Amino acid sequence: MKRFLIIPAILSLMLIVAFSGCTTSKQTSPTAAPTTNGFVGLWDTNFDNLTITANGNTVSGTYEFRNGTLTGTVSGNVLTGTWGQSYSDDPDYNSGDCVLTLSSDGQSFTGNWRYGHSTDPNAQWDGPWDGTKIG
Repeated sequence: MKRFLIIPAILSLMLIVAFSGCTTSKQTSPTAAPTTNGFVGLWDTNFDNLTITANGNTVSGTYEFRNGTLTGTVSGNVLTGTWGQSYSDDPDYNSGDCVLTLSSDGQSFTGNWRYGHSTDPNAQWDGPWDGTKIG
């Protein structure tokens, strides 16, 4: 009778030893939205082509429409900054705020711009600023 108890114990020990080296691979989810470097590149926007470079979380860019410039900072997938243009001698019409949100795949952004600068969270936006990555 003792032989029948020893055999299952030996088989159990063999299974433990055989599978002790096995590991399971964890499935990875798609990567989160790119951050600062996700904004870097060439974009086709509703204000002509926009080229963005980055240094840490600080970005700068130029766009073709009225010799425009863009500067800002990135937090997560949101670029908050200012734009400037060679449009007018009136400072109220040649610069302002912008907020651009990068899509989860990093291939597009949607955003808004306004004339002038405001810290009021309820301040009105003057229009959209959207883009698609082309390089």
